[in-house]
Amino acid sequence: MLNDMKSQLETEADDDQEVYDKIMCWCKDNREEKSAAITLGEKKQGLLEASITEDAAKMQQLFQQVKEFREQNRANQKALNEA
Repeated sequence: MLNDMKSQLETEADDDQEVYDKIMCWCKDNREEKSAAITLGEKKQGLLEASITEDAAKMQQLFQQVKEFREQNRANQKALNEA
């Protein structure tokens, strides 16, 4: 009876160790994947923020050009009307 209990405990301990090893492997792999995804996301965020800043500057430049073209168009129209 004592040997049976000892044998059963050893079997359960081996099973527990196997489950533990699988869980630890999964945790390690999952942690590495999540860390890599976070790093990639942070890099992408930086690139997108830089792109937004560049695009905003370009928009300002284009708005200024539109304003100048409209003023030039008005002046040309006025000169045409006077001629």
